[in-house]
Amino acid sequence: AWNDYLEEREEVAFNLCEGVDVRATEAKLHAYAERHASAIAGARAKKIGEKHKAEQRAEGAPGDGPKRMSVVPEEGAPQPGAAQEMPPSFAEELDQQGGG
Repeated sequence: AWNDYLEEREEVAFNLCEGVDVRATEAKLHAYAERHASAIAGARAKKIGEKHKAEQRAEGAPGDGPKRMSVVPEEGAPQPGAAQEMPPSFAEELDQQGGG
């Protein structure tokens, strides 16, 4: 069945490109389109839906893709580049306790 489809498809393409039996070939195409109208419509709808989803992903629609981090730091969080008190080293702790 699959090979028959491929042969028929090749024959249609050849006939239309080379101008062989154009009327008969076009009639064959129209008959095929009528027989498979629902499948063709379903494939078109699926393609349109996939295109719409891809456009939404490209635009960064809500709910799609990775979440963005907030650029506003939480209250009490250290500020980038701000001077921070360093914790005492082990040697400094010993000096303060009189063990050094």
